[in-house]
Amino acid sequence: MKCLKVKRFSFGQIVGLLTVVFFGITVIGYAVTIPNRFTGGNTISATQMNANFDAVKTAIDALEASRTKYYSLSMWAAQKSARSDFQGVIDSTSGLYYSSGSNFLDIPIHLPYGANIEEIEAYVYDTNVTSNIEVRLYQGTLNNTTSVGLGSVASSGSAGAQTLTYTLPTPQQVANNSAGFFIQIIYGTTAGDTSVGIYGVRVKYSLTL
Repeated sequence: MKCLKVKRFSFGQIVGLLTVVFFGITVIGYAVTIPNRFTGGNTISATQMNANFDAVKTAIDALEASRTKYYSLSMWAAQKSARSDFQGVIDSTSGLYYSSGSNFLDIPIHLPYGANIEEIEAYVYDTNVTSNIEVRLYQGTLNNTTSVGLGSVASSGSAGAQTLTYTLPTPQQVANNSAGFFIQIIYGTTAGDTSVGIYGVRVKYSLTL
């Protein structure tokens, strides 16, 4: 019968391991507060060691959170860059509403290569009891005209200002060499109706450090 040997780490090895971990986190931009520091000859308790590792976990969690970024779409900019067959007017109450032409507009999203799109959030205005406004996220490939819908949100009721959120089941990675992304806004109202409009869209994405 073979006996398993349990490797015991020396004081120097333990301190060295913690030093490497703390140094690595600090190098990539996060200051770590070490609750317990040791010198040769110190007696190290499990409580002290656990506290140090908890500090590492807190730092790593903070780094994960810092990866989250936001891309904001201004409706003023959207109006200026809209396709020629869409005409919209920005109103101080309803935001950008549909005034004439086609009842939808497409707005390109410019995100860095490798970004992971996680969520879209639309800030809309709707006091219309029968019509709404819809915001869709699309991916379009570069080698053809096919667009794939990744998700959408639509206003409901007639309460006025609303925040609509759609979270992608699986984050969609940006590969600018093969595909592009755009937001499409569709108005369910007739031209000139100011009861439905949009203030802006925010795209949540993350970057791998």
